[in-house]
Amino acid sequence: MLPTKIVSGGQTGADRAALDFAIHHDIPHGGWVPKGRLTEAGPLPARYNVQEMPLRSYAGRTEQNVINSDGTLIVSHGKLTGGSLLTRQYSKRHRRPWLHIDLSRCPLSDAAMLVSRWIDGQGIAVLNVAGPRASKDPQIYRGVISLLEKSICEKKRIAVVLFDFGGVIAEEGWKKGLGIIAKANRLDAAAFLKKASDLIYETGYILGRCTAHPFWAALRKKTGIKEDDATLMHEILSRFIPRDWMIDLVKQLKAAKLTVGILSDQTDMLDTLNARHDFYRWFDYVFNSYHIGKGKRDVSLFDDIAELLKSSPGRILFIDDDPGHVERAKQRGWQTILYVDRDVFQKEMKRYLDLSHIQIKEE
Repeated sequence: MLPTKIVSGGQTGADRAALDFAIHHDIPHGGWVPKGRLTEAGPLPARYNVQEMPLRSYAGRTEQNVINSDGTLIVSHGKLTGGSLLTRQYSKRHRRPWLHIDLSRCPLSDAAMLVSRWIDGQGIAVLNVAGPRASKDPQIYRGVISLLEKSICEKKRIAVVLFDFGGVIAEEGWKKGLGIIAKANRLDAAAFLKKASDLIYETGYILGRCTAHPFWAALRKKTGIKEDDATLMHEILSRFIPRDWMIDLVKQLKAAKLTVGILSDQTDMLDTLNARHDFYRWFDYVFNSYHIGKGKRDVSLFDDIAELLKSSPGRILFIDDDPGHVERAKQRGWQTILYVDRDVFQKEMKRYLDLSHIQIKEE
């Protein structure tokens, strides 16, 4: 996993390196600092988004950062002393995960591997970084930057990007269409959606075990809707409208030598939509539950796909608008983005990929 936030105490040296690294890579940052933004070089500049403690105490902010983070990485050249040693003591006292990396004894590549595994193993989302100040160790700033670059940025070297279809590549036709059907039949939309979503699995339609008719027949029996199969299918299909800006992004990712694909819990509707809109050609892979016989409710699917792609899970980025699907992918080691809207999506993409040479179309 990747840290979602990096915090430190703002001091020169190790602390400042962590904050600068976060800012440079668009990772949210923060942390507690002494009152007056105290550092040995004067007040911490305003560009750093940190919180001030009520007192001008280095020890107080050190303890608070340990408490408010998921784990603390302490970096040094040699044994721990002063504030760095105190950081470890606070971590032990509060039973918080911590890792000490001595760069004078551990080669950078080995240290980066240790950090990466520790972050994954401990589930570190908010990472606190500590170490000596610049006056005690002039080389620590560069050492921390290099360590974070190798341990965190290399985790961001995505090779495969997989997109859900409805709600990501295209407008969410399933939910919108079912909402229209529910309204026409004077049914509660949320309850109708749940029944339809459960039935598409129970009948086996989404896994390719039957055609559309048994599914629609079962839905009519369970809910009392009156429309025929063709009318119901039209309400769904007509609302799956591919997003031009997203297709353009896919083209550019592919041109940048990334593998791109669709991973969708769908039916033969997806093939029908491709016949209308001709979007399969822009993807290296199309994984449709209807054809592979397994859906995203089954966590083993993500292992199967990674094996088929011959990719380590951490190098796959998966975008879906369903929190359950995203969580299951994350459990199997994939990098993930929960699609909420276009703005949030673009910000999240920058955490994983260098988009400096990619122009995303305006709608």
